[in-house]
Amino acid sequence: MTITLKKNSVDVRVELRRNDTDFIGDDRAYYAYFFSKAGCFGSAKVTEKEIFPIDCESFTTKERENFKDALAPLQPDILKLASFLNKENENKGDLESTLDLQWALAKRGRPSLDDKPLIRTTILLTEEDKEKFKILGGSSWIRNQIRMARLGEIQ
Repeated sequence: MTITLKKNSVDVRVELRRNDTDFIGDDRAYYAYFFSKAGCFGSAKVTEKEIFPIDCESFTTKERENFKDALAPLQPDILKLASFLNKENENKGDLESTLDLQWALAKRGRPSLDDKPLIRTTILLTEEDKEKFKILGGSSWIRNQIRMARLGEIQ
């Protein structure tokens, strides 16, 4: 199965696994793990009727939204696979796809800019200044302001 939504795409593999004791109510349940080349980027509990995404506290709001975007086009096929595995009494299955979510599935970690690692710094702001900072563009806006500043004029 290939799903191409935009020009940037990434290969995704969904793996369903279960133990003999995995049930949600009376329905057999599977754990679905979502993989890209960068590693596992989400998981869910799955029956042949419904998918229950597992929320991880370490995920950012953007990562949660990205996982929902990746799950949406795959949901019908995952349910079909769970239904097939249920009927066949299997305990593992794989589904492969191509999705336009490369930015969503990138490897987590410290960001880099032009192959230079970024370092974290802290600034103290009032609540009003923080809201204005977000509207102005956040960290990328600050980096641009620093790059545009001419030190000769300041000194």
